[in-house]
Amino acid sequence: MAFLKATRGEDWKTLEALVADLDRAGYWKDEPERNPAEKRRHVRKMLATLVFREAGPPPEAGGGPSLVGRHVFVSSMRHGSSDEPVRVYKQVFYLTTGELQNMIEDGEAGHTYRTRRATQDREMEEAYLGGGRRG
Repeated sequence: MAFLKATRGEDWKTLEALVADLDRAGYWKDEPERNPAEKRRHVRKMLATLVFREAGPPPEAGGGPSLVGRHVFVSSMRHGSSDEPVRVYKQVFYLTTGELQNMIEDGEAGHTYRTRRATQDREMEEAYLGGGRRG
């Protein structure tokens, strides 16, 4: 809970900004001194492992998909101050309707790409193996 409280907010935040939020909140006070690399590693681990684990209604009962097993944080690529791409993070609780729609559309586009790529790879493999068997 302390991690979630310290990193909440409406803004998309870089990894460094999340570490700074934790520093300001005194998140590390009961732990041995950590260097910046250790703090970033801890934040990455938390971003990857914080998922909804509470029991939720089955999707058909609630009318929508369950959040159980989904990550609490989402990430996106944005342009930084020097116009370089930078990964940013935000808790799902603070996503606007537009941001949520964009995430869904991006996920669908990614799924379509991965499906198309897998089909192409399978076709290439079959053509290669099929051609190799004939010779």
